Amino acid sequence: MPVATGWTAEARAQASGGISGGNAHYAWTVRGMEDAISAGATILDLGCGVGLFGTYLNERFNRKAHGLDVVRHAGFRDADYASFELRNLEAPAPAKRQFDYIFAIGLLEYLPNPRELIRSLPQLLALNGKAVVTAPNPASLRSIVSLLFRGEFSAFRESSNPASITPVLPVDLCRMFREAGLRDVTLDYSGSGRPPLLRSIRYQSIFPFLRGRLWSDDLRIIVSK
Repeated sequence: MPVATGWTAEARAQASGGISGGNAHYAWTVRGMEDAISAGATILDLGCGVGLFGTYLNERFNRKAHGLDVVRHAGFRDADYASFELRNLEAPAPAKRQFDYIFAIGLLEYLPNPRELIRSLPQLLALNGKAVVTAPNPASLRSIVSLLFRGEFSAFRESSNPASITPVLPVDLCRMFREAGLRDVTLDYSGSGRPPLLRSIRYQSIFPFLRGRLWSDDLRIIVSK
């Protein structure tokens, strides 16, 4: 009987569908950086998938990012990117250039060892450049309730395998970035979340003042080199 070797990085990427967020999620991701992006900052889109974030940047800011991914997804939007390269995302080799902004949107949860990617960011960032990472928030109320009653975080249930495989708590992510020598570590939350056991309702549609860790499905970390 052959020995199972597990899922490859390419298989996990294909299972994800190359989709991450949507325009509302992207608007939150770039919040506070709009002026720098508009002024011509160089941008790297790590784990660019089918290219939805690149399309968002091109349509909103008339800026074309450089894309890296472990696979080239069907339907990738070449016209919205300045370039595309196939790379090992867990530990990408140094690029020919360094970037003012690196975005990794919904990427870390697909990696067996997110620390490896985080350690690689300084060599990809220009001096004073910023890295922006978004990920599912396993410390939300929805996720905590799921862990208590189902024994698994809500964004990492069996139906999410083999794509989403590695939940990381917000506090641990902050520690990882500091370990990598990155500074000005800032953590915030999407302010958009679903109650336990419900998929079609968000807290904020009823109580718009609910923000922060418990009430947000996603987290964002911004760091500087």
